[in-house]
Amino acid sequence: IEAWNVSAQTNFRNAARYLIAPSTGAGDVVITWSAAADESCGGVVVFTGVDQTTPIDTPPTPANGNDNAPTINVASAVNDLVVDNYYGGRKTLTVGAGQTSRWTQDPIGASNVAGACSTELGAATVTMSWSAAAGTLGWIIGGASINPSAAPPPVDVTQWNSPTESIVLEPETVVSY
Repeated sequence: IEAWNVSAQTNFRNAARYLIAPSTGAGDVVITWSAAADESCGGVVVFTGVDQTTPIDTPPTPANGNDNAPTINVASAVNDLVVDNYYGGRKTLTVGAGQTSRWTQDPIGASNVAGACSTELGAATVTMSWSAAAGTLGWIIGGASINPSAAPPPVDVTQWNSPTESIVLEPETVVSY
């Protein structure tokens, strides 16, 4: 499993994983926490039609801050699909214009934090953003441009839960897709 956007911001860690050329059919995603799963969350989005040689372009360095406008600029191209992942303060999140929310959830044991993921069709540069209720909690956001196996169409997306459904993933949780 390859990783992109593994980064930390003071109290938050943000990581994304992908699998090149997975087997077809039903499968499981197992999330195993290396320590106590306090204020932890995870989500799964399945992409099809992805280039298996170069599935993503070089992602930007994750952005972080303490304001209510988590934002990252991702270099992309027409027919690509940009994906972001957010973790941080402020449970009330609104996805940025032009983006499709793929999942949002409140982590285990969290009082003021949330995780989220969205996608947007590619262009030269795509700004991925969320707006959050005002506050002083920190956040971290990462993003990447997913390359299609052929152009067009852009990558198809299947999400494992609705964008507003909250799912708590305990250690050793299995998510079937």
